Order: sequence, then C-alpha cells, then structure tokens
Amino acid sequence: MSASVAQPQSPLTPRPAPQPFSFDDADAQSVRQLDNLADVTRLLGEVVAQEISVNAELEGLLAQRGVVEGTLISLQASTSEMLEAVQADAETLAAGVSSTSQLSERVSSKVRELDAAQSNVRATLAAITVIVDRSNCIYGVREALAAGHFETAAGFVDKFMELEEKYGPVTDADGQQAAEQEQILLEAKQKLGGTVRQQLQDAIKARRHEDVLRFTRLYRPLRMKDEGLGEFRQYLTQLCQERAQAAYTALVEGRSEGGQDDYVGAATTVFRDVAVSVEENEAFLQAAFGTEALLDVITELHGVCDAVGARILQRYAAVRSLARTARAVSSKASGGAGTATPDTDPRQVSTALESFPTTVDTKALKGTGWWTPRR
Repeated sequence: MSASVAQPQSPLTPRPAPQPFSFDDADAQSVRQLDNLADVTRLLGEVVAQEISVNAELEGLLAQRGVVEGTLISLQASTSEMLEAVQADAETLAAGVSSTSQLSERVSSKVRELDAAQSNVRATLAAITVIVDRSNCIYGVREALAAGHFETAAGFVDKFMELEEKYGPVTDADGQQAAEQEQILLEAKQKLGGTVRQQLQDAIKARRHEDVLRFTRLYRPLRMKDEGLGEFRQYLTQLCQERAQAAYTALVEGRSEGGQDDYVGAATTVFRDVAVSVEENEAFLQAAFGTEALLDVITELHGVCDAVGARILQRYAAVRSLARTARAVSSKASGGAGTATPDTDPRQVSTALESFPTTVDTKALKGTGWWTPRR
C-alpha cells in the first residue's frame, strides 16, 4: 500500500485540531481524505479496539444462546398447552351458547303461543261481555217498560244499539240467541217509540212544557233524532204562532171596541215571545240535537216573526188608511183637476207619519240581534 507523505508545514502555520473519528463515520470517502500518518494510526487503533469490543459482545451473546433456546422451547410448550386450554374453553362456551340459543328459541315460541292464546281469551271474554250486556239490555228494557220508566228503557235501547254498532252482530253456537235478542229489542223499541210519540202529543196538546222536553229528549237514544227535532220545532212554532195570534186578536178587538191601537206593543210582544222561546230552550236543543238544530229552530221562528210582522203592518196600513191618504195627498199636490177627493185632515197625516216609523223600526229590531239568545 502506498501512502503519500505529508508535506512539512511551516512552524508559523497553525495546525488544525484533529477531528474525532468514529467507526460509524469511517466510510471510503473519509478514509481517502486522511492526509497524515498519525490520523491513520489513530484510526486503525480505534478500529482494532472496536473490533475487540464487538467480538467480546458477540461471544457473550453466543454464550446466552443455550439459555435463549431453552426459554423459547419452554415458552412454545407452555403456549401450546395454553392454546389447547383456551380452545377447550371456547368449545365449551360455544356449546353453552348454542344450548342457550335453542332454549331462547323454545321460550320465544312459547311466548308467541301464549300471546296468541291470550288474544283469543280476550276476544272470547269480550264476546261474552257483549252477550251478557245484550242480555242485560233486553231484561232491563222489559222491566223499565213494565214499570213505565221511559228514560231507563230508552237508555237500554241506546246501549244495545251501541253494542251492535261497535261489535256487530254477536252469535252463540247455534246462532239463535242473538237473532231472538234483536227481535225482542226491535219490538221493545217500536213499543217505546209509539208510547213516546203518544205521550209527546198529549203533552203538546196540554201545553205541558216540562213533559214536552222530557219526551222529546227520548227521541235521540231511540235513534229518532230527526223526528224528535221536527216535533219540537213544530211545537215551538205553534206556540209562538198562538201567542202572536193572541196579540194580533187583542189588537183587532181593541180597535173594534174603540180602544187605543198599540201596534208597537203588539209587534214587540211577538218578537219578545220568540226571543224568550229560543233563549229558554237553547241549552236543551244543543244538548239533545246539536247546534245545527238550534239554528234550524231560529230560522223557523224567524219566519213566524216575518209573517206576524207583515200582518201587523198590513193591519196598521188598513186602519190608518195610508194608501188612500197617500193618494189623496199626491193628487192634491199635483193639482187634482177633475178628481173628486175629500179634504185630508193634516192631523191624520201627522199622526200616521209619527207612528209609522216607530212601528217599522220595531219590526226591524228582529234583524238587529236584540232578541238573539245569550251565548
């Protein structure tokens, strides 16, 4: 090996401090950069020392090889035994889970069966309850009719009809009991309906208002709501018409007897009677037939107001000779040539003009809402 000899340096030139050299850093390039024998010697010494250290460490590791191999063999043996134990436990657990799963399936199947059975039992109990309730209704309506308790009998009829609407026809094993019950109830309903109609007509003729309300109230549970409303509406209409006719008759008789005419009072009496009739029966109508029934009755009585008010105004016009007076005044204002008309009393015209607006205004009150029942 040839090495280049370093050139001698001048004593005045400072020599650089030697850089520490590590075996890890000694690559081919760093070795080529060495330029003096001292660095080469130093590097070689370090390499030899490091080699000795590595050899010693390697010998130590080789000395421990037997221990490591023994430990590895022991570890493999214990791990194998442990894995076998774990596998056995896993198989046992899998068997237990499978058994539990099968048990759960059986329990779930039983629960479904019990649920279906419970549903059937409930349906059976409901059917039995309906049959018992129907039988109670039949027995109750018979007893109530025999005792003359019409409200109780109507309540049993209403309950029986509700059961029919909710559950439909319920039959027993032979299908005869339900048909017999329906026939019995139909006959009882017809009998009770006829009795209620007759009692209502008697109460209307006798003008027993409380009895009219009592028997009219029974039409709804007997499923005769429209008929009951028609009867009660006709009753109120007749009542108001009778009172209106009495007021009109009193007005006419007062005139024929030479008394003082009170057209305003007659019209006010009619409107007040109608208003009181609606107000007193408002709650009953809404409870028995609904709000629409109340509006229907108000419309019907409104017609009574129109008819009687028109008659009163016609009577007023006839008595006051308004048409003749108006023609006379018109003819006289236009000259009235060739027409034989008696002289018109100015006081008669003044009285007519003063009282007519009052009468008309009173009639118009029915359209302002003063007589509308309180809400």
